[in-house]
Amino acid sequence: MFNRTTPYILFFFAILLQACQSENPKKDTWFVGKIDNPRWDYVIIKHKRFVLDTVPLDENNFFHYKFSSPVKEGMYTFIHDDTHPFYIAQGDSLLLLANTLDFEASIYYTNDHAEENNLLMGLNHRLKNDNFYWAELSEFTPEEFEEKLIEREKENQKLLDNFREQHPNATKLFLRIARGIIEQDTYLNKERYIYAHRVNELNSDPIPDEFFAYRKKINFKKDTMEVYYPYYRFLRTYLDNKVLDSFNNRVTYDRSDYELNKYRLNLINEIVEDKSIKNHLLYTSTRTFLLYTKDSTAEKDFLKLHNKLSTCNIGQEYLEGLSSYTLQIKPGNKIPKTKLLNYDNTEVNLQDIINKPSVLFFWSNKDIQHQKTIHTRIKELHFKYPEYQFIGINTDNHFKKWRNEIDKLGYDYESEFQFYDSDLSIKELVLTTRNKVLILDKDGIIRNGHANIYQRTIENELLQYLN
Repeated sequence: MFNRTTPYILFFFAILLQACQSENPKKDTWFVGKIDNPRWDYVIIKHKRFVLDTVPLDENNFFHYKFSSPVKEGMYTFIHDDTHPFYIAQGDSLLLLANTLDFEASIYYTNDHAEENNLLMGLNHRLKNDNFYWAELSEFTPEEFEEKLIEREKENQKLLDNFREQHPNATKLFLRIARGIIEQDTYLNKERYIYAHRVNELNSDPIPDEFFAYRKKINFKKDTMEVYYPYYRFLRTYLDNKVLDSFNNRVTYDRSDYELNKYRLNLINEIVEDKSIKNHLLYTSTRTFLLYTKDSTAEKDFLKLHNKLSTCNIGQEYLEGLSSYTLQIKPGNKIPKTKLLNYDNTEVNLQDIINKPSVLFFWSNKDIQHQKTIHTRIKELHFKYPEYQFIGINTDNHFKKWRNEIDKLGYDYESEFQFYDSDLSIKELVLTTRNKVLILDKDGIIRNGHANIYQRTIENELLQYLN
């Protein structure tokens, strides 16, 4: 937990006041922060889904961001390893303190609209960390789960009621956002329960009709909720359930199933009226299918359907670019000729270093925790499956820092490489998650282009490909 001492707060205010001096301070809007133990050397500021700026951390891990245009009061996000919402209005000077060793629990705001932001972070932390595990969902009858959700919502509403009493001047906009967060949490967990109930074949208690009554309130208007994590997660889970309702023989949602996902796109087009949210749901559903499908023909047809239904040219262009790379790493294709640097700073070709069944994994100096955990996992797998060579590829651009890290931590320098052109190579290998690995045969032919190093099935895959 972050230690919020008075001297530290006062020092932080002094830094802010010095940074935010201007001729018209009332007209300027500032977001300033200090992130201890940073994982990146920058933060990204976004409004809705649009990036406003990438702001570097200074030598003391401070960032200072002055909004360049008038601020529309409401929800924004900053990204540092993960996405975190914040509330701000024109003329605010909002201060953030955080420590990545316990990021969400440590986030603390001071100055303008600090109380609102601390309430939002409190709700965010509670809802994320007090959530129901999947296995736990099937332990309740529908009636028992309904009672649990009512109790949970009352506790969260009490926090909001207390805030309202202490801050009678809170804006209607903020109160609507906070109430929406609480409601969306209830909706999300109901949809999760419906999905878990479907998967759990031993559960003989049918879900009563009244359990679904909340669905009548769904209007698919993103309003102010789009920056908060349960919102689109709720919509995605709702769509999963609605699609499976139409495929009675399907129990779980297969992201690579063409018919299932085609039906999903048409369902989105049918029930969602708001263009912005429709385009976003079409985009995310299509992107997921492109990443998961192993069928090149299905991928091309699916992309055509997306472009027919979507009115967002930017989304269409991005997905067409993504597809040009995902088509290259389908099973049966040879791994691209991605350029790498070896420990001796010599350029090598990825295809040329494959001489036995291989697993490619990826890491960055910017995320030390992930760097250590993924190497630990690789060490375990290497011990169990010595038939494979495990090739680590660093995704950063600083060669000396990477080689120093290899020396400091004692990694096998013969099995470690760095991208020659990080931006291009990340696109070529479609690195969309940090836990992604590619599994190749001895000739560099792709067996799985989108495996997860921590997925339970990966060891079965490794054995299967050997046989």
